[in-house]
Amino acid sequence: MRRETLREKDPPIYGENAVSLPRTFHEPPCSQCFVLHWHDCMELIRVRKGVLELHLDEQTTCSVLPGEVAVIAPRQAHQGIAGPSGVVYDVFMFMVADFLNAAPVANKLLSALAECRVSFVPKIALPELAKQLDALNAAAQETPLASVGMVYQVLSLLMRYGRPVEKQRNPSDERFEAVIDYVAGH
Repeated sequence: MRRETLREKDPPIYGENAVSLPRTFHEPPCSQCFVLHWHDCMELIRVRKGVLELHLDEQTTCSVLPGEVAVIAPRQAHQGIAGPSGVVYDVFMFMVADFLNAAPVANKLLSALAECRVSFVPKIALPELAKQLDALNAAAQETPLASVGMVYQVLSLLMRYGRPVEKQRNPSDERFEAVIDYVAGH
């Protein structure tokens, strides 16, 4: 299957804080939660109840349990299926590039992620991360500016505990980089 056909057709709607409005989904047993797709944003899925069978890049499969957070990097193909007892989960999405700024640490740590050169472990069982996502969920609409700071906290936890790995660049990527940049700008 051609990768472009998997691109998400309906991009999320972002609030004024550059974070999609957090959504909670309740899926029945063994149902398809979301079809195989990818998008340009970072996506975090926090499982509240049940099990989410997560398939990443058509290669990796893992069971995301209650309290765990699935980590889906920009442009990473993913699909989800509810476990035998169903699943309840929250979805958080944001464009990493919207959080790049003049601070050297932001550019150092986030530019590789924004450029899709970093991958993470597929799931993280870290109570501090789940707590931060709960706070982000509560603040997203009421205090948009505070929620921006919470996204930086979430990114900090991911960079610290998500075992980020920079992907090797394909030599052909470097040859066509100027062409891709030109096409993207026009």
